[in-house]
Amino acid sequence: MEKEGAMKKAALVTSGIFLNDQVFNIDDPVMNKDNCRVPFFRLRAKMAERGYALATQDIHPVDECSIVIFNDMPVNLPKKKPNQKFFLLAYESIAVLPRNFDMKLYRQMDKIFTWKDDIVDGDRIVKINYSYILEPMPWFERKDRKKLVCLVSNNKLSPHRNELYSERVRAIHWFEKHHPEDFDLFGIGWNYSFGGYYIMKLQEIFPPFRWLWSFFRLLRLDRLISRKYMTYRGSLSPKIPTLRNYQFNICFENVSGVPGYITEKIFDCFFAGCVPVYLGAPNIADHIPSSCYIDMRKFNSFDQLYRYLRDMSDAEFCRYTDAIADFLRSSKAKAFDADVFAETIALHCTADAVNRPGVKNNPD
Repeated sequence: MEKEGAMKKAALVTSGIFLNDQVFNIDDPVMNKDNCRVPFFRLRAKMAERGYALATQDIHPVDECSIVIFNDMPVNLPKKKPNQKFFLLAYESIAVLPRNFDMKLYRQMDKIFTWKDDIVDGDRIVKINYSYILEPMPWFERKDRKKLVCLVSNNKLSPHRNELYSERVRAIHWFEKHHPEDFDLFGIGWNYSFGGYYIMKLQEIFPPFRWLWSFFRLLRLDRLISRKYMTYRGSLSPKIPTLRNYQFNICFENVSGVPGYITEKIFDCFFAGCVPVYLGAPNIADHIPSSCYIDMRKFNSFDQLYRYLRDMSDAEFCRYTDAIADFLRSSKAKAFDADVFAETIALHCTADAVNRPGVKNNPD
């Protein structure tokens, strides 16, 4: 039983490496690569300001908490008690986790937080964005950037009809065939076939699979699942210092045609002063001015895109980078700020709990 005036327990339900409060860990550079844990760290702080101690479910069991936030829709949803409120953070891409957007499952949630514009109603389904520490764009001379264009992405597949993983592969193949001298590829898994990549990842996630990878290496079978891209330069962490070496980045989301799905890919470019070639959210211009990026939808081929990038004048390049710098300083960019993410979720969760009849809460 909680004492009067004590912090109340709240749970953030997550999985895998994020348990044991690692989802809030900003001190480990691997866990917090490119500041990806900062929004959750700040959410925890905002919840504490409102009298709730937020921890992962292995530390604060769900049945002991009045507020439960699910980081993505779980496969097996626990039974809700009368004094509990369940909230969903529908954050992962629809191409990766389609159950996040199965609205039949929303009946079990009190509120849903998501970036998906076409289902947000401002009441029960609340808008949040992928969020960041908004930093000013660094100034670099264009001539100081060593190469024309890069692509930074992990090698993945998806059965979603609008997936863009295959479009990234098309871009890689085109540049490797026609202009490898102007292109570099970064990310995890490009040096392995699809099957080999997932054997490699399984042994990282599930220790029993490590013997399988050791067996492959012992018999030199790892060479059979390798793949050679002449432009591949390895994995990349952190991303932003390397992106500063390029004028442009092929910045394709995981999926197209989904309103509001705007991830870190375009903001990594902004923070590096690298101009993104963007493909993804159909309403990107509603959130980010079109002067900040090159819209891939305007080009009929990669050849046409390449000629546009290669022949761009310094003055036009500066117009893009100036627009990016202006956007990052603007009030419109604040919608992507980590503090706005944290404040929005904490306010809705705790206000809902405070207003719940029959439950005694500490005042803010």
